[in-house]
Amino acid sequence: MNLSMGLSITTPRLIVAGNPLAFLGACYALLVAYMRARGKLWQDLACTIPATEDGDPVRVAVWDFGPLGVVLWVAPSDNARPVLWDEGGGLWSLWFDGIDDQFTLSTNVSHTGTQVMTHGLRATLPAGTAAYAMGSGSAVDGKDRSFKRNVSNNWQFNGWFADGDTGESGTALVTRVQVGSSTLRRTNSGGSVSSATLSGTLTDSSGTPIYVGRGGADGSAFAQTRVRGLAVAIGSDPGDAACAQLRSLLASL
Repeated sequence: MNLSMGLSITTPRLIVAGNPLAFLGACYALLVAYMRARGKLWQDLACTIPATEDGDPVRVAVWDFGPLGVVLWVAPSDNARPVLWDEGGGLWSLWFDGIDDQFTLSTNVSHTGTQVMTHGLRATLPAGTAAYAMGSGSAVDGKDRSFKRNVSNNWQFNGWFADGDTGESGTALVTRVQVGSSTLRRTNSGGSVSSATLSGTLTDSSGTPIYVGRGGADGSAFAQTRVRGLAVAIGSDPGDAACAQLRSLLASL
């Protein structure tokens, strides 16, 4: 598989297993404990040295269930590799150092027409930093497409207020935004849905990269964060029940 960053990777053989996010449909996801247990984390670019232990660096993470099949999360260099972090109790995360650690998805994504972007994140990070971002160089309506903690320790999406009831930094967040809309829908604990009016309308975008461990409108802001789970689905609205299931799954990580 050829990456836009000029790297060449041989995709490892698939391990047959069910899609834990089948209820959400084809998506781009990083589920650390699930991928570790199934041999989907690798220390090297050639995918020959598995990452399984606390402190192992991860160069490539394999997700089998992308919209067109296998997708990879790749660190651009060995120095930029996040490391496995044992959270205890069978829970795992990837620790990004806030200096240069990062993942980039092996394929760029697009959202057009009336598609819905559904985002789910389970991460621990300091206030004022972003653990995940879509886009590089240009922002949507002057906002970077990212999840972050604001200085009040509330979740934000696209720099707009998104979640005011997550005082604990590790709480899962699930939001939906439709292209052409200025309404953000947030799935709360227990499955209820609330809405917020954004300060702009989400516009079409094509060829957009997805980063983990960095954010900002130009992708230049690195975050010291532990990411346990991330899911990005672009297409039809998955519905309230699927979003509630996604939040429940992420909160269990």
